[in-house]
Amino acid sequence: MGKKSLVKSTDLKKTTQTKKTSSGKSDTTAKAPGKPEKITPRAKDTVKTPLKKSSAKKIRVSKKTTTIKNLLFKKFKTTAPKKIFTPADFDQVTQNFTAPPFVLSNNDKDKQKIRKLLFNTYNMKILEAAAEKAAAEKDAAEKDAAEKAVAEKDAAEKDEPMDKTIKFAAIAFGLILIILVLASFLNASKYYLMPGDGAIEIWQGDFAPMGKKLLLSIPGEEMSQPAKSEYRKKEVFPLAFNYYISQADALSEVPGLPDFKGISIYLHQALDYATDRASMKTANMRANTIKMLVLLYKAEVAAGKATQSDLESAADYLEEAAMLDIDATQRTLVKEKIKTVTEIKAELAAQQAAAAEEAQKAATAGETQVTDVENSEKAEDAQPTAVKKSHTE
Repeated sequence: MGKKSLVKSTDLKKTTQTKKTSSGKSDTTAKAPGKPEKITPRAKDTVKTPLKKSSAKKIRVSKKTTTIKNLLFKKFKTTAPKKIFTPADFDQVTQNFTAPPFVLSNNDKDKQKIRKLLFNTYNMKILEAAAEKAAAEKDAAEKDAAEKAVAEKDAAEKDEPMDKTIKFAAIAFGLILIILVLASFLNASKYYLMPGDGAIEIWQGDFAPMGKKLLLSIPGEEMSQPAKSEYRKKEVFPLAFNYYISQADALSEVPGLPDFKGISIYLHQALDYATDRASMKTANMRANTIKMLVLLYKAEVAAGKATQSDLESAADYLEEAAMLDIDATQRTLVKEKIKTVTEIKAELAAQQAAAAEEAQKAATAGETQVTDVENSEKAEDAQPTAVKKSHTE
C-alpha cells in the first residue's frame, strides 16, 4: 500500500503536459529522466516574445511518467571520500593497546575487597538454608518472648497482694519519718530557762522528738521559777547576748594593757546570739573598735623604731584600720595617725638624703687634699733637678 501511494503521488506531480504544435496535434514525447528538455529555436522565440494576455497561450511541457520499475532499477553514481578517516589512537588500538584497570582505586585493600565481591559465587541452596534458619530462629525468639511475657504476667498477678503490702509499708514508713523530722524541728525551736546554783541556765530542745540540752549558764543571776514553761529564740537570746557584751566590757576596764584577744572572743560569741540588726551592729562596732586599737598599737610600735621599712609597716597597719567599720571620731583619729607617719617618713627621707650629701662632700674634700699632697711631693722632687741645672749653667 505504501509503495502504491508513493508512486501515485509522484505520478500526480509529474503529469504529462501536451504541447500543441502548429498542426494542432499534441506532442506527447516523454522527456528523458534527469535531462533537461531541448527547446527549438522557434520555441525560444516563442518564449522570449511577449504575448498579450488575451492572445497568450499556455505552454505545457510533457513529462515522462515514472514507474516503480524505473525507480527500482535506477542507477546512481558512487562517491568516495577524498581522505579515509582514522582515529587518533589508531596506534594504540593496533599495536600498544593497554586495557584499563579492573578496579579503579588507589587503595590495595579496596581493590582486593571489590575483586572478592565481583568474583564471589553464591549457592542458592546455601542461601535458602540460611534464610530458613533465620526464619526458624526468629519464630523461636518470638515464641520465647511470648512465653516469657505470659510467665511474667502470671507472676505479677500472683505477687500483686504482696506488692501492695510492701507499697503500703513504704508509704507508712515515709509518713512516720516525716512526722519525726517535723517533731524534731519543733522540739529544737523550744528554749527553757531553768534556775541553777546562783545562775540562770538556758536549755534548748534536741533535734529529736523529745529531750533537751544545756546551752548556756549565766552566773550572777537568780531566778526562782521560770515565768513560762517554754520560750522562743527571740525571748532567750538577748540574755546571752547581753551577758557576753558585759564580759567584754569587763575585760576592757581591767587596769593596764587590755586583753584584746579575750575581748574579741566575747564579742564574737555575742554575735552568735544577736537576733536583730541593732544587736549585730553593736557587736560589730565593738569588735571593730578592738581591732582598730590593736592595729594602732602595732603601728605605734613599728613607727617607734624610726626606720624606713618599719614606717612602711606602720602605714600599712593604719590603712587597714581605716578600712574598718568604725565611727567618725575613730576614723578621724586613724587619719591623723596616717598623716603623722607620712610626715615622719618624709623627714627621715630628707635626713637620709642630707647625710648622703654630706658624706659625698666629705669624700670629695678628702680626695682634694690627697691630690694637693701628691702635687706638693712632686714639686719637692722636681726642685733639686732645677738647682742642678742652675749650677751647671
